[in-house]
Amino acid sequence: MTTFAAVIIVIALVALVLSVVFSASDSQWARLFMPVGFGLFAWLLVYWARQDWNARARRRKRGVPDPKTDTRPVQIDFRWPPPRTRKRMSGSSGQ
Repeated sequence: MTTFAAVIIVIALVALVLSVVFSASDSQWARLFMPVGFGLFAWLLVYWARQDWNARARRRKRGVPDPKTDTRPVQIDFRWPPPRTRKRMSGSSGQ
């Protein structure tokens, strides 16, 4: 997140400088729309990155593991009946 925000900030600054340089001569200030949009998007990315940093710091302080760090693959069971009802069905027939 932080790297992506940094790349967007660099793009926004370069676009802003180029827009101002090329817009000053012919008074087309509407060219600033794109750099300002990139800047707002970069601000949003920095905001999200700070939330991630704070959440990571709180997890480390409390000793809670990061979410989705399990490397076990997802296993899907397509048999019938569904796994949550198999015990009930086998236990009720107990003859």
